[in-house]
Amino acid sequence: MGIIASTSRKTENSEKSGRDSWESVAPEVVAFMEKGGCKEPYMAYVDCSIEAEKKNEDGFGRLHETNEDIGKCTKAFTMLMKCMDAHSDYYQPILDAVYDGEDLYLARLINTLRGDSKKI
Repeated sequence: MGIIASTSRKTENSEKSGRDSWESVAPEVVAFMEKGGCKEPYMAYVDCSIEAEKKNEDGFGRLHETNEDIGKCTKAFTMLMKCMDAHSDYYQPILDAVYDGEDLYLARLINTLRGDSKKI
């Protein structure tokens, strides 16, 4: 689980490069998130995600999330988003990225439902 989930299938190489790029900026993102007024809900979401990953990872590094994990982490994510919205003066760069991703997902969903989509 992540703040922004990808619905596209990735090859092993692209998954590794995506993971590497995330790991290179992760410390900066964590520091940014912890400095604002939402450190507690952010840490709750991170802890939930880590717990779900540890509990549900198979021997091949794939996750098999349960409905319980998804529900628990969705609650933590919702609390984080509400907090970031309440502190939007600080968290605006993160909120912009999240909402831009939602807009893109919604546009692709609408195109797919209309039959206008191309393979992604």
